Amino acid sequence: PNSSTSIAMAALSNTPTSSSPSLKLSYFSLAGKAEATRLMLNIAGIDYEDERFGFQEWRGGVKATAKWGTCPFLTLADGKQIGQSKAMGRYVAKMAGLYPEDALQAAFVDDIVDGIDEIGPMVNGAGKGLEQAEKEAARVEEVTKGKVKVMLDTVEASIKSLGDGAGHSVGTTLTFADIVIFANTVNTFCGFFDGLSVDMLQDWPAIQSVNKTVSNHPAVRKYYDEGNGAKLGGMWTKEIRAQFLSARD
Repeated sequence: PNSSTSIAMAALSNTPTSSSPSLKLSYFSLAGKAEATRLMLNIAGIDYEDERFGFQEWRGGVKATAKWGTCPFLTLADGKQIGQSKAMGRYVAKMAGLYPEDALQAAFVDDIVDGIDEIGPMVNGAGKGLEQAEKEAARVEEVTKGKVKVMLDTVEASIKSLGDGAGHSVGTTLTFADIVIFANTVNTFCGFFDGLSVDMLQDWPAIQSVNKTVSNHPAVRKYYDEGNGAKLGGMWTKEIRAQFLSARD
């Protein structure tokens, strides 16, 4: 492992017992802002507790235990928390060897991660308060002509400029940026947001190539076929889950 990975892994050594998970990732029973971190933990083979809860449980008590009063949050073996999703993701990416040591390459990864993180809120805000049909039309407009299209076009161009043309967005190996691209775009277009579908991602072939690389990683496939990724609940219907899985392929 590289030096940053070694330092990060050392933080896991304070586990209370050898059989206890050294990390606990807490989030709703859906993909959302926690999925990229879940995937990286699985890719790295790091044992963790995947705590999932409903909205009533969150409001009824879990929220009071969260450092910033938001989720997801990551609880370390000594009880300390990382309560911001991007900080949590970067920490786990370093443990997993998915964060470049080179400062410039790391900045390119951060640039993509921070940029693409905006698409969910943009889509969610489109058509807010409108009737169902109008809301769906507004979301399609946002993706095909609006700010989300601009954002995805920028990510597409970045992949073509910084990646290897073989499914990696920065450099020639799997990085944090690839995982976030996969998690964010698949979650956005899987059917979670009414009016959008996975077919719309065909307009961004470089993004799709990255998604293909991530989705076919053995640990990722196992997570969705056999692990907790096969147990998505809450707002996830069977139909939405089927679209989510199809988007990876």
